[in-house]
Amino acid sequence: GKVSSLPIIIVRVLLEAQKKREAFKVQEERDLLFTQSIDLIGIAGTDGYFKTINPAFERTLGYTTEEMLATPFIYNIHPDDRDATLSSIEHLEHSLQATSIINRNRCKNGEYIWLEWNVVLHGDMIFVNARDMTERMKAQEEILNLNQELEQKVQLRTQELSVANSALTTEIHERIVIGEKLEEKNREITDSINYAKRIQHAKIPNIESFRNYLPECFVFFQPKDIVSGDFY
Repeated sequence: GKVSSLPIIIVRVLLEAQKKREAFKVQEERDLLFTQSIDLIGIAGTDGYFKTINPAFERTLGYTTEEMLATPFIYNIHPDDRDATLSSIEHLEHSLQATSIINRNRCKNGEYIWLEWNVVLHGDMIFVNARDMTERMKAQEEILNLNQELEQKVQLRTQELSVANSALTTEIHERIVIGEKLEEKNREITDSINYAKRIQHAKIPNIESFRNYLPECFVFFQPKDIVSGDFY
């Protein structure tokens, strides 16, 4: 009721002032997010230079804002990752779709860290947001190394078992062959002994023919297994 009773010009001035305060508050919150974010936030041109960056760049990479703006961003990327990075940016310029790039970036102290960049092209400006992925990449590398080491151990153990199995198979085969030979020899010996048994039994006189002359006679014949000694 009080506002409606004021002159229109004053009401307009008050509304404009309120809009400015709200816009200033939004801008202030946006600036606060830009300056306090732990993520690297920046804007680069298609000429390869950053135009503006937030303080997280200096906290993460060690370079001052002036140093970062004066150096082509590709210069700090690991040589082995540059071609893939440039290819992704070129694809971005043609597709106009947001993309993600993971590469190694050189810090001011000479060390390299892994960064994951979320990149969006708007006009001739490239908007980037990056996060340090070094610890995660190290963990993945350790897991990969452990898997490779485990795989090597499994392969080595498999080879050892294969060699042992081959040796065991050979030994079993040799024993089978030896067993077959022994069985054959044993059969030959048994056949020979059985033949000797038949000869021995054939040479033993018929007891009835003896009893015609010696009624109370007998023949003692007691072989141990199959055949006896030379005499009955």
